[in-house]
Amino acid sequence: MDLGILTIIIFSFIFYAQFGLVCNLKFPNLLWTNEAVPVKQGMSVTITLFGSWAFIVTLGGMYFILRALVTPYFFLLVVEVVLIAGNWSMNQWLRTKGEAIFCCL
Repeated sequence: MDLGILTIIIFSFIFYAQFGLVCNLKFPNLLWTNEAVPVKQGMSVTITLFGSWAFIVTLGGMYFILRALVTPYFFLLVVEVVLIAGNWSMNQWLRTKGEAIFCCL
């Protein structure tokens, strides 16, 4: 179980980082005069922050609802598979469409 938790933490960090990159490419803030403006007031920061919180709350709620039906090990496995699939799909998007968007900025 400790290895499963460690891998979920690592895959979560990668997931949130890639999600932030996707949001930054979708909602770039290039009109600023101070370096703090795009970091603190950007739409991508807001979406990434609240989207990450919503993902964590959703996982916790799903486990709370399904705790009588599934074991913690199985739930961790399902979460890990979801994170791996999300990481893979965002990575593919960043390598294709994300690269094209970045070149046009």
